[in-house]
Amino acid sequence: MIQFLSAAVILIGAVAVAALGLALLAVRRLRLLQEQIALLGTSDFDLPVTGEPMPEFEAVTTDGGRVSTADLAGPDVLVLFVDGTCPSCFDAVSTLRELRRYGDPRPIAVVIGQPAERAALVAELEPLARVVEEVSYTGLPARFGVRGFPAALIVGDGVVRAASHRLDQLDLGVRA
Repeated sequence: MIQFLSAAVILIGAVAVAALGLALLAVRRLRLLQEQIALLGTSDFDLPVTGEPMPEFEAVTTDGGRVSTADLAGPDVLVLFVDGTCPSCFDAVSTLRELRRYGDPRPIAVVIGQPAERAALVAELEPLARVVEEVSYTGLPARFGVRGFPAALIVGDGVVRAASHRLDQLDLGVRA
């Protein structure tokens, strides 16, 4: 009887270890799938073409200021498009913070989504950038040719100099 119980305990232990191993493999696979899903729909076709002139626009920032096409007519300016429902958009804001782009002119950040969805991103971006809020993708994102988020554009002299879905892939000058 004791031998039977010992064998049962060993068998149950082996099954438990195997189940734990399978669970860990499943978690790893789910993480990989999440990364792939985050990249799904974010290709170069979701960004404006480098060298394209910027469209005419004017928008009010969250602090009551204005941004317009004239703000993009001079030296290079970072224009960041983020969506309040996009997890990788929060990573872009963290990268922006790390790059310490506090100089003049400050970047322009366009936050898309319903008020409750975009509130956290707006709060994080306001100390870093001139923030414009949009409810839908048909406003500034459509005018700029942005369909995938996050999207970072370097605009100077009224044209797109560089565009990427990853802020850290753009040449943003000296990093702090």
